[in-house]
Amino acid sequence: MTENKSESYSECVVDSIALWKDDSEKAKEERVSANREYKRSTAVKLSFIVICGLIAIVVMGVSLTAGQYDIGFFESFEIVYQHITGNIQDVTKDYVIWDLRMPRIMTGVLTGAALAVAGATMQSVLKNPLADPYTTGISSGAGFGATLAI
Repeated sequence: MTENKSESYSECVVDSIALWKDDSEKAKEERVSANREYKRSTAVKLSFIVICGLIAIVVMGVSLTAGQYDIGFFESFEIVYQHITGNIQDVTKDYVIWDLRMPRIMTGVLTGAALAVAGATMQSVLKNPLADPYTTGISSGAGFGATLAI
């Protein structure tokens, strides 16, 4: 089965090389079309990453406002900016943002990123895009280990 895959990959590479060596008008149009499609695909992926980053920043800003001490959305960003520039206006609000809320938010962000990397690594190592801890038995093993520890 792997021989068939390698043969089909080899044929694809040979066809691609032949297309790039061909100087006919049709081949040039196909190369331009392929290049345009690649650039569009890259732009879509980059815009998706930027949009997700902006959404994460907004969600972090909303998380800065949640708590018993009332701090507004834009005020929380002002306090962050004031702390970074060293121009702290209200020490109490600065303490609430930087010492109470920000560590929890950053811990959540880093934990989420670590879990995403672990999941992507597991899927690529197993070469299965549907792999998760339940289908591979990792969760059952973790539960068994926790039971033994108790």
